[in-house]
Amino acid sequence: MASESALLIPVPEAEELVGDFRELHDPSAEWGVPAHVTVLYPFLEPRNITPERIQEVRDLFAGIDPFECVFRETGTFPRLLYLRPEPRDVFVSLTRLIEARWPDYPAYGGLFDEVVPHLTVAQDVDDERIEEIRSALKPGLPVRGKAKEIHLIVGGNEGSGWEFRHRFRLGAEAPPTVV
Repeated sequence: MASESALLIPVPEAEELVGDFRELHDPSAEWGVPAHVTVLYPFLEPRNITPERIQEVRDLFAGIDPFECVFRETGTFPRLLYLRPEPRDVFVSLTRLIEARWPDYPAYGGLFDEVVPHLTVAQDVDDERIEEIRSALKPGLPVRGKAKEIHLIVGGNEGSGWEFRHRFRLGAEAPPTVV
């Protein structure tokens, strides 16, 4: 049974460039999570994802227009390599919008003072491997995409993977897709 949920913006345009590296070095890829920029993790406990909560999230995102994004360069955290999305402020504002509505769910459990939008390419790798991957990615940058929707996924149990639950189209008035 799923114990966590997350909101993310899928970035299918990045899959060709980062897919092989994610398969090798990002457990979320193995668990079925596509290349993405996280909007909020952790989010509601799956048992608290009611039709009313879905409607609230849909209403929040209905007022946000789809937007172009570009990934021109890489960035690092300790033992982690990522693609840096632009415009950064739009991604941060989406996170802050959800946090304002559900203050009990700060980004990454409140572990970090700053929200740093990112698309993880590799994690738990040493500096040498980070530089190898960074060099391999460079010729494929920039990656251009369009943020059109936010996905709600649930999972979190070791080895059980994550699964898609809802799609919220940015700027859309139609109800989300339910699977």
